[in-house]
Amino acid sequence: MNDLAASGGESDPEEIQEKAWTDENELMCWHYDHVSGRNVRGINLLNALYHANGTSIPVAFELVKKPNERPRRKRRGRSFAF
Repeated sequence: MNDLAASGGESDPEEIQEKAWTDENELMCWHYDHVSGRNVRGINLLNALYHANGTSIPVAFELVKKPNERPRRKRRGRSFAF
């Protein structure tokens, strides 16, 4: 075990900043929010944090870019036959 792993831990939380009224582009697009359980329009942030002795230090940060495409709803066929 190396010194870095012995002295602290690492986490990589994902966060979606919802922006319902902003125009869509590569960054501002539809993402599935696991907290609310639905698709939301916003910015998806990935953070890598190092935790040690009650302090969190950011070691990496990335904005998730996606093609400008809204999720499509599934169409349901007729439930009865003629």
